[in-house]
Amino acid sequence: VTAQKLQLDTQLVDQRIEQMASQYAEYDQVIQYYRTNNQARASIESLVMEDQVVEWVLGQATQNKIQEKFADIVNRQQ
Repeated sequence: VTAQKLQLDTQLVDQRIEQMASQYAEYDQVIQYYRTNNQARASIESLVMEDQVVEWVLGQATQNKIQEKFADIVNRQQ
């Protein structure tokens, strides 16, 4: 996170909170809870940052396709 200078997207945090709140009848109370409880909001921020890191890593990944026969793969492990 530090080396790549990734920043927490607060808009994604708000979206995640709204998504979670939509599962409850007390939508407004849930939103207010996460806005006023720093520890609860921090837990959502951690989840969002984790998602952002995964997205970044997947964006950096490359895929190499190699054609091999199944028998060669199985025999290599023996």
